Amino acid sequence: MWAWMLFILAVLLVGGIVFFKSRYILCPSNRILVVYGKVEQGKSSQCYNGGCAFVMPLVQSYAFLSLEPLRVDIPLKQELVLEKLNFRLPSKFTVAISTEPELMENAAQRLLGLPNEKKEDLARDIIMSQLKLAMDDRLHSGETVNEREFVESIQEKVENKLNTVGLYLISLI
Repeated sequence: MWAWMLFILAVLLVGGIVFFKSRYILCPSNRILVVYGKVEQGKSSQCYNGGCAFVMPLVQSYAFLSLEPLRVDIPLKQELVLEKLNFRLPSKFTVAISTEPELMENAAQRLLGLPNEKKEDLARDIIMSQLKLAMDDRLHSGETVNEREFVESIQEKVENKLNTVGLYLISLI
């Protein structure tokens, strides 16, 4: 009788350990762990960069977002730009998902589940629209265009718009 009780207790103990181990999710440093479902009041997900989290069965699930940088090439007609501005515009941008808490939440809401190609397309659209706006502003204002100020202006505008989807600008060339 005692042997059966010990056996049942051991099975329950091992089963409990296996269960908790399967729901305790470790997050590598090159990813963001997004826990969604029933999380904090007023939030749609909880994001972790590195570390770990316990994901409650039945009421929560999880997914990962990669922090791998994305290279976005912008097809510009450099001859036209050079003719009007007397310098080249940046046409290669490197972006990645941000690890700042607010921006991670934006990325979880807008980028979770998207393949890298779709993320690159989204970033390209945002960058192209900001480049066009910046060029229109400068060319129609009649001001003399300083290359450094213009590129800094583009960088600031692009960063602000990328942040709305959880991305940040690493570099532009």
